[in-house]
Amino acid sequence: MVVIWGVATGNKSETLVISWDACMAKCWEEASCVVISETTTGCDLYRFGFLFQVDQTDGVNGGKVGVKRILDTCSPISNTTETYTSETILYQYNISQNQPNSWSFSYDYYIECPTGSFASIRGANRVCIMTRVFPNPYCLHFNNATAMCTKDGAMGLTGPYSRAEAEVIADHISLATSAAPITGYTILNFWVDGTRIPPGDYTMTDDTLNGTSGYNWQNPAGTWDSAFIVRLDGVVWVYHNAKENYNYPGGMCLRGGVCRIKPITGY
Repeated sequence: MVVIWGVATGNKSETLVISWDACMAKCWEEASCVVISETTTGCDLYRFGFLFQVDQTDGVNGGKVGVKRILDTCSPISNTTETYTSETILYQYNISQNQPNSWSFSYDYYIECPTGSFASIRGANRVCIMTRVFPNPYCLHFNNATAMCTKDGAMGLTGPYSRAEAEVIADHISLATSAAPITGYTILNFWVDGTRIPPGDYTMTDDTLNGTSGYNWQNPAGTWDSAFIVRLDGVVWVYHNAKENYNYPGGMCLRGGVCRIKPITGY
């Protein structure tokens, strides 16, 4: 949080009667808070999505203003773009210097994802991703994953856009399988987007994926018609697979699917 002497004006979101330290803590912990402005009784909060500006003053004629910044080192406020990232919220805002001691705030994008999912940036797109496990009988066909990923707020199967996103998906698979453990299998795999009629290329349903360019293939395409993702020995792989290959007691189980989820809010 960068703190200066000044005042914020515009569309404030909330007025609080709390100490300045408590106000700074609240803004830092609250994902959508961008700026706080000290008042005689507490502070005003300015959240993402509302237009406002900050004017710097001297310590005699103004209170304190705190600006949330994502910085490795302290630097002055100037023309810049800030990107905020948490598990379920992503947003980007611009700070523009209007005059030597005046700055305005505008916004590029915002996405808030449901609990249990995570937010991810895919080029010009922002998406919500959730790993879902099958109910009993636990290990099911590709078509079951397709059905599961098109209900209860889901938009369809998806897969890794990049190697970095694949790692996060694998982390969420670990969380999902730990929360709903089953026995009798050594490897738990999850269906991902993509079907093919060999020897053709994959047809994708998720248009935010760049085809299968983010898939770290482990085996030849051969005559397989679908794919799953799994982390083995610390490496996240995507395997070509047959839709009918999903239940091998003592071996592998296709335990669920990687779903793209509708955001709570996004613009």
